[in-house]
Amino acid sequence: MNKSTRRKVLFVGWDAADWKVIRPLIRAGQMPTLESMMREGVWGNIATLHPILSPMLWTSIATGKRAHKHGIHGFIEPVPPDQITAGGPGVRASTSTTRTCKALWNILTQEGLRTHQVGWFCSHPAEPINGINVSNAFEQVTAGDPSHWPVPDGTVHPASMTETLGSLRLHPSELTEDVVLPFLPEAARIDQSHDARLGIFAKLFCEMVNIHSAATWIMEHHPWDFMGVYNPSIDHFSHAFMRYHPPQMADVTDEEFAIYRDAVASCYRFHDMMLDRYLQLAGDDTTVVLCSDHGFHCDHLRPRGTPHEPAGPAVWHRDYGILVMKGPGVRRGPRLYGASVLDMTPTVLTLLGLPIAADMDGKPLLQALDDPPTFVPRIESWEQVEGACGMHPPEVRENPFEASASIEQLVALGYIEAPDQNNERAASNARREAGYNLARSLQNAGLIDEALAQAEPLYRDHPEEVRFGIFLAQCYLARRRYTEARAVTERILEQVGHNAAVTADQLEAQRRSVHEALETGRSTDGSLALAKDDHEHGGGGHAEDGAGTRFVSRRALQQAERQLARQARQWRALDVRVTPTARLLMGILELHEQRVEEALTQLRMAEADEPRLPGLHLQIGRVYLRLRRPAEAARAFRAALRIDGDNARVHEGLATALLRLRRPTAAAEHALIAVGLLHHFPRAHFRLGVALTRLRMYERAIEAFETCLKIAPQSVACHRWLARIYGKRLDRVDLAAEHMSRIDFIRHSMESS
Repeated sequence: MNKSTRRKVLFVGWDAADWKVIRPLIRAGQMPTLESMMREGVWGNIATLHPILSPMLWTSIATGKRAHKHGIHGFIEPVPPDQITAGGPGVRASTSTTRTCKALWNILTQEGLRTHQVGWFCSHPAEPINGINVSNAFEQVTAGDPSHWPVPDGTVHPASMTETLGSLRLHPSELTEDVVLPFLPEAARIDQSHDARLGIFAKLFCEMVNIHSAATWIMEHHPWDFMGVYNPSIDHFSHAFMRYHPPQMADVTDEEFAIYRDAVASCYRFHDMMLDRYLQLAGDDTTVVLCSDHGFHCDHLRPRGTPHEPAGPAVWHRDYGILVMKGPGVRRGPRLYGASVLDMTPTVLTLLGLPIAADMDGKPLLQALDDPPTFVPRIESWEQVEGACGMHPPEVRENPFEASASIEQLVALGYIEAPDQNNERAASNARREAGYNLARSLQNAGLIDEALAQAEPLYRDHPEEVRFGIFLAQCYLARRRYTEARAVTERILEQVGHNAAVTADQLEAQRRSVHEALETGRSTDGSLALAKDDHEHGGGGHAEDGAGTRFVSRRALQQAERQLARQARQWRALDVRVTPTARLLMGILELHEQRVEEALTQLRMAEADEPRLPGLHLQIGRVYLRLRRPAEAARAFRAALRIDGDNARVHEGLATALLRLRRPTAAAEHALIAVGLLHHFPRAHFRLGVALTRLRMYERAIEAFETCLKIAPQSVACHRWLARIYGKRLDRVDLAAEHMSRIDFIRHSMESS
């Protein structure tokens, strides 16, 4: 495609947007812009990667590469020792200088396209691209006087645009009732003396608007070939207010529910209005791509609490986000299946007539295009293409003082704990978490040996971190190192049992002291007493007669009781996941070691602890398949689907059970759902091929088996089925012989190795 016919592309990112929230709003007529975009183009799920952490995911979206290739391994990174200044932090928010490969805007800059980018995760400091680059430091609101609220250095390229764009930002002090009430109609009921959530809303609202203001100003005043706009606000609003989203959760009071129930839905509706403005400015000659990096639990799968661990809030994230495309070059009407966050950069490059790279992990979504190219040009790597691309030179580093606002935002959202004041310890913790996230990314990519190389020293050096042990056991399982997996899992169960008893006793003792002070005026152990004057002792208390008793106001005691209740819920949430997860691992171990009944016992114990545990009913179904009890397996898989209907592996398991029950039509339906949810899933393509063969739909069966072989070329079972179809059904003896020859070659290769 030459430059004269090259399309314009608008790429809009909505962090954590989820169809489960969107569909009811569309049915109610409250997101008309997105609805029309779906009607005029294609839409579907987009599969995320693990770990489900936004800095890693949005960098994968912008590069088409997994984290072990792009270098971003979490929210924070250690500041290089030679860059730490007196009084400065030992860690900083992950930066654009840490990314090790070209992002989409670098590639397009290199190709001479006019390219703008606003707000992308890990884009600070802004790179000198062929256009305007506004980093993720731009929207962040700081406390204090809005008249002394400078845009941090390095936020905008070119720097000459800083003052113009900075003047567009909105500060919480500027908000009025007219802004707040559409989101929180009952805001007048909020007691701001002890409820900080109105302030949280104001900050998040302003940050949402700041991204929009910069993006629309740029689109209106500067020409472009590519415009990228990323807004984190749905994710931020969801972490702050999804607990209060309908239906009401058991631990949410009627008062909280009445005040905050509309916050998340209002954020989505506001995004729809912002999208409408983007589409107006883009015009009909622009291809528009809108996606999220993951979804967000909004229903019965909402966690009972948030684990008190780094990146604990990610427990709220769902495996599937949203993808919508429309405009020139895009088909109209069909549902889109099998998309991954890794496919976004290859798809945009294809839309713009540029080659994709062999070292990218994604693919162009040709099924979304109305006239897909018969041949997609490829190069070995964009990293090998020379020329100015707008990446920072290696010597550029971020000032750690300017990273502090980003760190504070991540602490406020719960993604990280406040950094340790000891710089060396803070940097060590950041390196530890980056190593853990890298290991999980490697595991997700199927690079188990590389993941183990990270996981083994992590658990050895930090045996108190149960999550490291669980991950290590999972890696051992994947490598069939069952003895080591069992040893780690047994250690975890022993450790968790001890920790649970100690923590529960401590929390209960503290809660009892606070409760007694509220009820009787003084706790039995003499540690707390109710102050007579709330004003005098509202700040905490003082010692009486040197005995160590603290006098505390009633309000402070009530707040302490609520805090202890939250801590108890957080611990129970961690325990609810850890113990049954370890039981689940034991069940899988027993299954692999052919102790099927023992496996079922372990899984039933896990079910008693936490029946909603992801993967539990999947494993129970697999045990029943091993026991040759397909009807019971089907019941277990259906139980899993009642919990989460978007689990591709459960649909594949159910397809297997239905095949054994001689129900090929239903089996094909579930296999199709599985490959639609997760395209890179060879076993699901295989089940689909078997079901279609039994339905005598041989051409489609061949297509399914061939797709399986593209992903898993060593599948002997696939070759065997293809040989059977060609030899016995289609009278193609030559092709049957070719697949039988391939089976012999695979077996010989395995024996030789």
